[in-house]
Amino acid sequence: MRALFIRPHDFLAAQMKAWLASLGMVPVVTGELKQLPKFAGADAGVGVISLAVSSSVRATVREATTEVLRLMPALPIVFTSLASHAKVRARIEEELTGLGLGVHTINEPNVSWGITGVALFIAGPEIGTPAATAIARRHLRLAPWVDE
Repeated sequence: MRALFIRPHDFLAAQMKAWLASLGMVPVVTGELKQLPKFAGADAGVGVISLAVSSSVRATVREATTEVLRLMPALPIVFTSLASHAKVRARIEEELTGLGLGVHTINEPNVSWGITGVALFIAGPEIGTPAATAIARRHLRLAPWVDE
């Protein structure tokens, strides 16, 4: 399965690529949003979207998310940021209002991971932690995982 880096930030992408590769995924930077349709195949396993102000892709978080939802509505999405969820919560809500997507953290209980409409937020310091890995396995439908 491919991990599609749809709106990457260089520093976060480096961390995420290594971590997702350790989970058996093949990291792929998709380039500009207009190139995204060619990645919409069956082997797409996750879309990674950075909340950083800067990205190598000239698209807002909302534009990138909207395009993913349009082309691959069942694709699990992971949002990343160097900042904690508490610091970027307002921006997430503003960017994603009306898209029908709930963004949750690794610390939230009772989330139905891996279903359409649910996205995962991982802050930079959480990448690769046991808690993030356990939740990512459930959200990305990667075995082995244990449902609680």
